[in-house]
Amino acid sequence: RARKLFFFVQILGFSVVMALVYARLAWTPTFMMRSFGWSVSETSYALSTYGFIVGACCLLLGGRVVDHLFQKGMHDAHFRYYVAGGVVLALLGSAAYLSSSPSGYFLAMALPSFPLAMGAIGASAIQMVTPAPLRGRVSAVYLFAVSIIGMSAGPAIVGYMTDHWFGDPAAIGMSLALTFGACGTIVTIIFLCGLRAMRAAVGEAEAAGASASH
Repeated sequence: RARKLFFFVQILGFSVVMALVYARLAWTPTFMMRSFGWSVSETSYALSTYGFIVGACCLLLGGRVVDHLFQKGMHDAHFRYYVAGGVVLALLGSAAYLSSSPSGYFLAMALPSFPLAMGAIGASAIQMVTPAPLRGRVSAVYLFAVSIIGMSAGPAIVGYMTDHWFGDPAAIGMSLALTFGACGTIVTIIFLCGLRAMRAAVGEAEAAGASASH
């Protein structure tokens, strides 16, 4: 309760990011096949190879960026990363799904893949500010909320827009672009509102840890 704004921003912000993660997972293969005429085997091979290479880079570099910012004294580094990440998701994520070629999609989606690799960054922020006796329960609530909201909202939004807004299966790219544009903007706003709350929560946690060590 003392850090409620931090946890509200943490859960809501990463839920929106997770909605984009699942929207991409659910609909990108369909997008590639409908927009570029690729076969199932071509799509699966290209996306798995791309995901392996880019995903490895995201996991290795994303956390290092946040750690570097935190060590420089930015105690809101985890949220600050997603203030910028939301802008990237909105602009380049949308551009990727408006691309007229597969190479354009892969190039545009490279940078948005970094904020989409949210697992370690989101989890570490929870661990940093939650008192040890509560970490298991708070982590469970966080993972439950993020997973349920992300899995249900992300794919459903894209499917709904394609069927009911555009009424055209070929408009899947436009639906994905609008989803990334809107959700990316929301991510930036949410985490921007939480910067001060994270700084305060980290400061309180560090003070509590220092007093406990004495």
